[in-house]
Amino acid sequence: MSGTYIGKYNTTAASNSTTGTNSVSVAEGMLPSNINNAFRDVMADIRQWYNDGQWVEYGDGAGTYTATYVSGTAFTVDGADVTSIYHANRRIKLVASTPGTIYGTVSSTSFSTNTTVNVTWDSGSLSNEAITSVYVGIITSTNDSIPTGISAAKIGGGNVSSTEFDYLNGVTSAVQTQLDAKQATITGSATTIDTESLTASRAVVSNASQKIAVSDITKTELEYLDGVSSNVQTQMDTKATTTYVDNLVTGLKTRILCEAASTADVTIASALENGDTLDGVTLATGDRVLLKDQSTGSQNGVYTVVASGAASRDTDFNTISELSGQMVIINQGTSNDNTFWLCTTNNTATLDSDSISFTKVTPSNSGTVTSVGLGDAGSSEFTIASTPVTSSGTITIGVNSIGAAKIADGTVSDAEYQRLDGVTSDIQTQLDAKGTLSNVSEDTTPQLGGDLGLNGNSIDFPTTANISDCLDEDDMASDSATKLATQQSIKAYVDASTSTYDDNKLQSNIALLGFKCAVNGSLAKYNLQDQIIDEYEDATGIDASASTNELLSSGVYSGGATSNPTGATSTDTSVAGYRIEVLSAASGSLVIPSSGNVDILVVGGGGSGGCHYGGGGGAGGLIYKSGHALTAQTYAWVTGAGGAGVASEAVGNNGVDSTWTDASASVEFTAKGGGYGGKTSAGGAGGSAGGGGYDSG
Repeated sequence: MSGTYIGKYNTTAASNSTTGTNSVSVAEGMLPSNINNAFRDVMADIRQWYNDGQWVEYGDGAGTYTATYVSGTAFTVDGADVTSIYHANRRIKLVASTPGTIYGTVSSTSFSTNTTVNVTWDSGSLSNEAITSVYVGIITSTNDSIPTGISAAKIGGGNVSSTEFDYLNGVTSAVQTQLDAKQATITGSATTIDTESLTASRAVVSNASQKIAVSDITKTELEYLDGVSSNVQTQMDTKATTTYVDNLVTGLKTRILCEAASTADVTIASALENGDTLDGVTLATGDRVLLKDQSTGSQNGVYTVVASGAASRDTDFNTISELSGQMVIINQGTSNDNTFWLCTTNNTATLDSDSISFTKVTPSNSGTVTSVGLGDAGSSEFTIASTPVTSSGTITIGVNSIGAAKIADGTVSDAEYQRLDGVTSDIQTQLDAKGTLSNVSEDTTPQLGGDLGLNGNSIDFPTTANISDCLDEDDMASDSATKLATQQSIKAYVDASTSTYDDNKLQSNIALLGFKCAVNGSLAKYNLQDQIIDEYEDATGIDASASTNELLSSGVYSGGATSNPTGATSTDTSVAGYRIEVLSAASGSLVIPSSGNVDILVVGGGGSGGCHYGGGGGAGGLIYKSGHALTAQTYAWVTGAGGAGVASEAVGNNGVDSTWTDASASVEFTAKGGGYGGKTSAGGAGGSAGGGGYDSG
């Protein structure tokens, strides 16, 4: 590609560290062997540039640069102001992945941190991606190297001479268009054509010398005759004099009809565009509006709504003489609908310098009323006298009564108004002087011992309150309904109503019970006649059978029916207060009918000893769990057998593990079997290791 790297060389020699074609390092301290390669590389870069010398990769003017996508028709050269290089009308060649190589003409450039270049492409457009390279055309309209006075023979096909090109000097518009507008042939004798330039915008006449000449009548005055259908003087003689007409219309102005009017300051630069809202009216392009409330009074006046951008004064009312004394009528608006506004500023004011004022005009009625009268609506609330009035006079109205529903919003009834009868001063003042229970919440379920909610606050008594008003003077004996009992009176009442309790007798009975049980073999009874504990003479009358309505749990008895486990090999009740389920069979299932805590002992099988000089077998492992919780389910057990004995000289056998498993097949306890006895070496591991044997030989 043309100039692949030469456009990225820096103008500061020390800032160049590598060539482009083969990326040969030319940094400080490079190896001598790089010199030939570096020169060859630079020569290749120069040759590539000359191969397409009409384009140059300028970049930012010094070293590598970054060109960044902005839109389909714009990109930036980052970090440098190069607007003078990428100027309008200069040709651009740009390389990127999606469009490939595209060409265009710069339409405009600007700089703010980066230089933004706007381009009109011959075809195609940019995509949002990295830009590979940007080139500018060598030939440009601002090049100082282009000489003046180039021979016309070298332009185009060389058919136009330099003299003919010079004829174009001073031409202000398209030559062909001007030629087409000229008359092809002018007829007449040569003496009838004035050889001098004619005065602009004057009527042409034939003078006394039969020459074309200009008259004193201007083009505008001549155009006034357009449409005249008869003699002008005759028509003028029939009209009134202008003085009469001027006097007739002195002080009268035409009315101005505006679609809407302002209610506050309006931003003229942006708030009078098509679709904007003024006083509730949606504006359309061309609408006239009245601005009368500008913070800068000289901006007040009649404006025309524009499609977009800043509005300007209406062209029919953009002078002070066109505004002063004018009546402006507003067609629509939330506040200004159908209102009249008079411009009260004198016509000596200067528009856009002096404040312009508009005053609202309110129509009023005046004159003599021929006949007017009043009448009651039928509810006899008023007595009306001296009605009707025919020319002048006074109508008197007497108020009889007005229903409460017609006062204010009608929410207060006649009965409620009657309650004001007898009030001698301002009600609010009297209410403010009273105490308030605003901090006390209602107890919706009042009852003895119920709570009085104070919302976290307290009740304050006024300084004039007498605490004796709260005292129940008869100590609650009379069940008073009008007074409150104080803490003092309640305590006195309770103290007087409670007898003294003597627990000495109870303590004596407890001591006696303990003594008699100790000396009489736990035989004692409670005598209901005299409430004294007696000892039994003998065991007569005592239930000596086993208890069927008590349960021992963790050493504590409690009443209630019990249900015993089933499925054990045997049951042992020799230990007082305990029931022992013996699980000695090889395996089995124990059904626990209800949840409870038990003590569990699991022992593994012992190992057998070695023969001859062998060691003894180890004991089975032991697990003891006190107070273990069991749930109502079926548990399985395996009782580990002891290790089998050996007859010949050999090691013994391990004992079998004993296990306790719940219904989900989850093993809860495993007591390991004992290890075997050794023959001539150490015994096996297990619940406990077997003994080692020894070699007799």
